[in-house]
Amino acid sequence: MKNSIQHIRAFLTVANTGSFAKAALELNLSPSALTVQIQQLEEWLGVPLLERSPRQVTLTAAGQNNRGPMEKLLLDLDNIVSGSRDLAALRRGVVTIAALPSASNSPALRCACVTWWRSGSMRWCVRAKWISDWVCGPVSVTGWRSRW
Repeated sequence: MKNSIQHIRAFLTVANTGSFAKAALELNLSPSALTVQIQQLEEWLGVPLLERSPRQVTLTAAGQNNRGPMEKLLLDLDNIVSGSRDLAALRRGVVTIAALPSASNSPALRCACVTWWRSGSMRWCVRAKWISDWVCGPVSVTGWRSRW
């Protein structure tokens, strides 16, 4: 079903407010457009989700059973979108550190590289002067991974 997320959001808003009029205002839709979305969702699922009366709207058994999973679905989707945006916003870069051979295995340098690696935003390289060995991330807490 095209735009099923909007349909689910519409159903949950009606379920939470108990009114098509209140839900329509909250969603910035006309009551008739909201009614169409709910009807399309019910048709797609093959079960009525709401019992309508002139004074109130109540959930059917199917509406009650589906409400929790639909709320979880929207929450999971929001978390996916949020996580993806956070990942896209990370600043990326390469940190290159030149060090004497005696310093390239120092605990302080190792700690700094582990911190950068865990942040996920930096790639690091350590070059020991007079040695052609480049030590590049990722790094484990217990030691270095070398690349020639």
